[in-house]
Formats: sequence, C-alpha cells, structure tokens
Amino acid sequence: MMGLQAEVVRCAPRRKGVACAIREWFIHERQDVPVLTDEAWERIKPLMGGSRSVIDRRTVVQALLDKAVSGDRFKELAPEYGIDWKALQTQAHRWLKTGIWAEAMTLLKDMKAVPAWQPDPVEILVSLKPLAIESIVGDREPDGSTPARPRRTRSVHRSPGGPRPG
Repeated sequence: MMGLQAEVVRCAPRRKGVACAIREWFIHERQDVPVLTDEAWERIKPLMGGSRSVIDRRTVVQALLDKAVSGDRFKELAPEYGIDWKALQTQAHRWLKTGIWAEAMTLLKDMKAVPAWQPDPVEILVSLKPLAIESIVGDREPDGSTPARPRRTRSVHRSPGGPRPG
C-alpha cells in the first residue's frame, strides 16, 4: 500500500458569474480569435447591422474580440471602448443567439489570428510514500509450523442451543 500526499501549488483563478460566451464559442469551434483589420471589418460589416444604432459596431466587434483574447470581464473592458458594459454584453448575446457571430467569424477564418484566453492550469504536487511492511511476531510455533486451531464439534454447528443430549 502506498501513502499519497497532494499539495496544491497554484490554484486556477476563481471568477464569479458565468463563463464568457464569446470566448467559449472560440474554444468550442477550435478557432483562434481573428485580428480585426480594415480588410477584416469590410468583410463582416454587412452582417453586423447597426444603421439605427448609436454604438459603433466596429468598436463592439473589436471589444468582443479583445475580450476573447484577454479574458477580461465586460465591466472591466467596456470603459476602455466607451461602451456601456450591459450594451456590450447584450449585443454579444444577440449575435451569438442569431448565428451572426458564427457567420462573421467564418468569414474571418483565413485572417491573422491569436489564441483565445485560457485560465492558468491548476498545479498540484503529488508525492508517494511507501509504507513500512511489518510482520507479526509470534504467529508461528517454534518449529515453524502454524498453530492448530481448536476444532468444534459438528453438533455445535448444527444446533444453536448447544450439543444434544446423548
């Protein structure tokens, strides 16, 4: 039998809330995150809509792509782009739900891309320690034979009340 000892060296970062659906999409599709160049934007611009929107759609797409690469939360990322984080999150979910995001990213598959953010792995140090093997002293007779067990009579086995009278 071996003794097992495990020590957690580094934990995975813990975050509250749900996983980022944009990042999860890239992981699920096994696709890297495309870099949004002018050429890339011209390819997907007709899909993104936005004629009635106050928010610049290119900025939204850029923010979502950066989120997939950096692993930042919507609240952390939105101020950098001057967009309300709820509006950014809502637009991301709309595009994912309607399939527009998948269609746009398919159009950008051959563009330059970078890997999606992955959390640091958990690192655990495992060590095995052998246990000492002990023998029990006195389990054999001096001549090396095993001690005889006392034998029970058959009647003891048959009758729970003891042996039958004669």
